[in-house]
Amino acid sequence: MYNNTRKDPCKKQACLIQKCLKENNYQESACEEVLELMRECCRKYKGKSICCEGIDIEPTKKTSESAKSKIRWIKIQKHKLERAGRPILFQSENLPNAIHL
Repeated sequence: MYNNTRKDPCKKQACLIQKCLKENNYQESACEEVLELMRECCRKYKGKSICCEGIDIEPTKKTSESAKSKIRWIKIQKHKLERAGRPILFQSENLPNAIHL
């Protein structure tokens, strides 16, 4: 069960979803990438994140190969930056503002 004294491990992804939806007039199709990032976080932290309650953690059939490819690229870049000790910033055409991971 989630412990309220610790930071929720999926809060960042949940906030990114809200931001993306707001910026795209609440059209989920425009936020596939961040929705999939949330699902991945929830799969990893199932039962440890209150943000994941009610989230279907199975990848959707709607998740395009392009979105999956972008997510893989983001993960690779994140890993490289973490190893180099550099700040992590990403930007996507669906998310005009930088994404801090």
